[in-house]
Amino acid sequence: MDPRSAIVAIKSNPRSEQILGTGFFVSTGVILTCAHVIEDYYHPEMTAFFRLEGSADVLGADLEFYSPKEEFDVAVLKPKRKVDFSPLRVATSEQSKLHEFSIFGYPALGEIHGLNGAGRILGWIQSPAGHNQLQLDSDQVTHGFSGAPIWDEELEAVVGMLQSGVAVEEVGKPSFGLPMEVLKEIYPDLPLEKVVGGKVQPAGKGGSAGEGGTTVNVEGDVTGNIVIGSNNVMVGKNNGTIQYGSKS
Repeated sequence: MDPRSAIVAIKSNPRSEQILGTGFFVSTGVILTCAHVIEDYYHPEMTAFFRLEGSADVLGADLEFYSPKEEFDVAVLKPKRKVDFSPLRVATSEQSKLHEFSIFGYPALGEIHGLNGAGRILGWIQSPAGHNQLQLDSDQVTHGFSGAPIWDEELEAVVGMLQSGVAVEEVGKPSFGLPMEVLKEIYPDLPLEKVVGGKVQPAGKGGSAGEGGTTVNVEGDVTGNIVIGSNNVMVGKNNGTIQYGSKS
């Protein structure tokens, strides 16, 4: 999958030529980006603007969630009307150390509107705010990539969101991203899939649910982890019956 199919350019207004940063769609139909991308225009009832990569149409979005730069630096935007998009798969990053990643963002490069990047995920470190963040090694990442999805080439999923960088040659100009599992903690509606044994496990599928499996009936929308016996099963929104296990 080409991650650019879900990437958007964030703008301050429909007529502006300036791109503030990058964002991306996930399967619930919202756009994830960094709070600092829109902080100069922040208001709880603000309208943000975006355009899908490859499209000239600029659309509006409401602000659904906001955590300022000093905390988690996250903004979640909900389009005001239906948008056709290809959502990106989102997965945990704990097993992404030393994986290759690709990225796409909007640095200010004159007539070049959008730039590919690539690099390696070096693992987790602690952020100034005290939570985990991903340390990245890339020659292309710079201003304008903020909010871009960190696409793990091995897992074929987004494992983080680009947030910042350090322009210090002595340490290789590292850049940093928010792990998707940290974003899930503050925004529970994120459709996160867990990586087990180097493979992405689809949300809501802890195994085959054939004859001899365990059945759990639920009422209302259920999202998150459900403990069934000794198994911790991650599920997306579900209303009805969850089955887990396989015929022995």
